[in-house]
Amino acid sequence: MPRAAATAAADHHLEAANNPDWMGALPDGTPLTAMSIPGTHDTVSIHGGKAGPAVVTQEKFDTGCADAACASARTLSTQLEAGIRALDIRVRRDEAGNLAVQHGGFYQEIGLDDVLRVTEDFLSRHPRETVLMRVKAECTNDDKAFQCEDAGRQPPDPALLDRILTAHPRMWRPSATGPAAVPHLGEVRGSIVVIRADGVDDRGLPLDLQDLWDGPSREDKWAAVAAHMDRAGTGARTLSVDFLSASGVPDPMKFPNRYADYENQHALDHLRSRPGSATGVLMMDFPGPALVGEIIGHNPH
Repeated sequence: MPRAAATAAADHHLEAANNPDWMGALPDGTPLTAMSIPGTHDTVSIHGGKAGPAVVTQEKFDTGCADAACASARTLSTQLEAGIRALDIRVRRDEAGNLAVQHGGFYQEIGLDDVLRVTEDFLSRHPRETVLMRVKAECTNDDKAFQCEDAGRQPPDPALLDRILTAHPRMWRPSATGPAAVPHLGEVRGSIVVIRADGVDDRGLPLDLQDLWDGPSREDKWAAVAAHMDRAGTGARTLSVDFLSASGVPDPMKFPNRYADYENQHALDHLRSRPGSATGVLMMDFPGPALVGEIIGHNPH
């Protein structure tokens, strides 16, 4: 399993990571609950307008791009090539009746359809990989600052999500259409696995989730992350999902990048002190190559 050098970055510089086929060496019988999976929080949140660092959660990769939509797609494909295998996609019902990807009030210049197409293209080239995806209805429909509003104030419903998901052949049908037990890796190679559809319905997998995000101290956030990480892999029927991300806008010391600087380095140090232990799914802002490599290296081999 790849492990980045100790001098590599815990955060940022994700383009230096190259792990497009890391799941290929794992046995088919490996349950997802026993795996260590790097993921991104608000996966394509790279467009923040004047709010900038208050809402941006990921590095932008736009080499060769002529527009914002290309940058969003390129950012996602760069994450996948780097080894990211869990996506956090927040959506808004738009005026055309589709699902646009949002972070609060900021459109991320890509739709759920396009996210799925980019992911399917990656999986067609790397068919022994699998990608987990959380879909979340993002809008509060309450006119608060930095929040979005669904078209007609009608949140995404199961029928709309069904229409989009069923058009994509690489969706793993059990969790894309309803509640499902956590599968083994061999069952879902080459597939996109919906792990939750927050704010829509109960489709997905049973999760044990930590997401202390609303302005905690860096120390309290790390304590929550570490405690959750240390019990990952102990539940045979629930998938551990641990968010390293947090935000305390408008305090600039609590912008996403400031939390990432602290939490990502602490996570890297913590994982290096306990080799071989499963981490579950770690959802990160601005992950770097060392942290991604370390998480991958904690898988059974």
